[in-house]
Amino acid sequence: MGAAPMWSAKCTYLTQVAHRFAGLDGSDPEHVVVKFFGIFFFFFQCNSILGNIISTSVLSSGKTDVYTELSDSDMAKCGSAYCPAQLVSSSNITETPEPSSSATAIPEDLENENFKTDITKIYIIAGIYLACSISAALIIAFFVDPLTRFGEDERNEGKEKLTGKQLLVATFRHMKKKN
Repeated sequence: MGAAPMWSAKCTYLTQVAHRFAGLDGSDPEHVVVKFFGIFFFFFQCNSILGNIISTSVLSSGKTDVYTELSDSDMAKCGSAYCPAQLVSSSNITETPEPSSSATAIPEDLENENFKTDITKIYIIAGIYLACSISAALIIAFFVDPLTRFGEDERNEGKEKLTGKQLLVATFRHMKKKN
């Protein structure tokens, strides 16, 4: 629910700042807007890489097993090809499951060790991501200038202030237009 207004605010902010910068620099505003969006999405994609590095390092901490000689059949059970239902259906299980157990139950010897994660590691990852979110909010609060500094108040002078209900009605009117 909060992502849509946040992305809209990001676009508005970057566009306003880029137009102000282009006016000071004497360059074409469209090129500056594209440059600012490129910088933003560079950092946005780098955060995905950083998040994967964090989760990999936390989840793999304490493991000393190194697998150097994996066969093709072992590799078929790894990564995106891992499916517990295929393991159960392809194994030679001659016993019929008891009525109380589910039909998709995995025998103990076929369970994948990758899915057994210590709850402490999960809490560590959650704590790291929470700390990153709080620090991002603090960085934005303290270091990002408000739009009023870039002429947002002057742009809205002479216009009437709309209430929340009027803005909601205007949004639905824009959605109704087909062009």
